[in-house]
Amino acid sequence: MNHPLVHQQAKAWGERIFKSAGSVEDKLRELHRISFSREATAGEIAWGTAALETLGSAQNRQEAWSSLCHIIMNRKEFIYVF
Repeated sequence: MNHPLVHQQAKAWGERIFKSAGSVEDKLRELHRISFSREATAGEIAWGTAALETLGSAQNRQEAWSSLCHIIMNRKEFIYVF
């Protein structure tokens, strides 16, 4: 999952989510619907929000979303579904 193609796709996906309308919570819900075909739990919303805070500064939010997408792609649930 560290192949350059995977990183490229995570970056493109992160840019798409970052540019979508809505709050951070709305974007996290969209990310989970796309990833797992289900709604995000309250715990996943809290984890995603904290992860974004850790992954990027205010100047680099788009990169944080790309990193979060890469993490999502490495989750067992994602790998199993796809």
